[in-house]
Parts: sequence; structure tokens; C-alpha cells
Amino acid sequence: MWSPLVRELAGGDYEKAIAISRWPIREALMGYLLHLQRAALDHYRMEFLAWASMAPHSTTKIEPPALPEILKR
Repeated sequence: MWSPLVRELAGGDYEKAIAISRWPIREALMGYLLHLQRAALDHYRMEFLAWASMAPHSTTKIEPPALPEILKR
């Protein structure tokens, strides 16, 4: 049940996965939340850069991408 979470946090590093599997549940979940926030921020930045490069050249108004809910905390 926790394998995908541990695998994601470890980034494919077996030694790190063993260490993470010993973490308290709260720490693992907080680490996973941080991982999700970083991924959402990376995705948002990419969308924002795409918007910023297209908006000045568009004949119609293009709305900037919305900030993901996970980043509004």
C-alpha cells in the first residue's frame, strides 16, 4: 500500500527507499505533500512561461494559468 509513495519519495534510489520506509507515517506524508507541491510548482511555471511567451502575440486575450490549489496554502 505504501510502496508507490516510498518509491516516489526515493526517486528510484533503493537505499533511500529503505530509509524512507522507516519514517513515521506523518513524516512520509508530509514529504509526499512537499513532493506534490514542487511538482505542481514546476508544472505551473512551465504553463506560465508558455502563456507569457504567447500572450503578447495573440489577437485575443489569453488568461494566465490559474495557480494550482495545492500551492494556495
